[in-house]
Amino acid sequence: MPVTNIITIFSPCLSISTRYSLIESTDVKLVGFILFLLDMLLINTSTKASVITMSITLKFIMCFKTLWARFKQGLYLQKKYIKIPNLPFIFAQISDLHFDSTGKFPTWVRRSIEDYLYNNPVEVLCVTGDLVDKDDEWAQTSLEWLNALPVNYVVISLGNHDYNAQDKLFSLASQYPKLKLFINNTFVYNSVNFICLADKADKYYKVGLQRMKEMYAPDLLNFVLSHNPNSFLELHDIKEITGLYILSGHTHGGQVGHADFIRSLFKRFISERKVMRALKINHEHDCFQLQGTTQRNGNYLFINNGLGSHPPGRLFCPPQLTIFHEG
Repeated sequence: MPVTNIITIFSPCLSISTRYSLIESTDVKLVGFILFLLDMLLINTSTKASVITMSITLKFIMCFKTLWARFKQGLYLQKKYIKIPNLPFIFAQISDLHFDSTGKFPTWVRRSIEDYLYNNPVEVLCVTGDLVDKDDEWAQTSLEWLNALPVNYVVISLGNHDYNAQDKLFSLASQYPKLKLFINNTFVYNSVNFICLADKADKYYKVGLQRMKEMYAPDLLNFVLSHNPNSFLELHDIKEITGLYILSGHTHGGQVGHADFIRSLFKRFISERKVMRALKINHEHDCFQLQGTTQRNGNYLFINNGLGSHPPGRLFCPPQLTIFHEG
């Protein structure tokens, strides 16, 4: 069988691999060399079984490599860079740490955050909630880790998982001058106004919305730290305020990449709500958007995918560090 026929057999696999840019040129050369050897070995054979077997084997290997490369997207820290006009310094955002005893916030993610901050000029780190998973015994661990990071300040708003640890978090944070933990209050640094809004499920959330006009600084850049992205829907309705940059988390980015595709695949057989809960999509809450950026009425929403995760973990949805810089 000539080489051209064998290449024809392999072409679907090659097209899939190159489509996702996961097969490097060296791999393509290797496949070509293997095909050449096959051609030499099969010159004097009359059976097609060996050709089919080898074809299927190589297809399986290459497809497995493609799937593994896609799976590994959930095994690294994704760095998302966002340009903000006239931003005078670089700051970063993390969310949903979920410190606990089960390892929901993996050590390798912590090390990745530390490595980036030690090697880049980030001045402020914003944390948009869920420092701990449930128990207040992890409050000190979470704050000690944040305090040790090489930034000038760490600005913190709380999330729904921080309720049980709220009192202890405030008590401990007051011992670290670098940590700025607030509910419905502001922290101004180098012409940037950071507004820490209470979580949407907090009893003080409506109080925070009422105080937005007071906390808003029209002459400064205003970044609102609000754990639940649904607060964006109410913030952009405040007509007297515009130009807000809302930083949120809470959704974990869905934890499962291509969640819309998975939902559409199964919703004919299972209710969409059950599919969402099984895959931990929406973090078991009805958030109008899982990840990405939204703009309405001059206000912007940035949803961070978070660092921690709930079982069964992340799939094609890596933990995320968002970096804001001038542009």
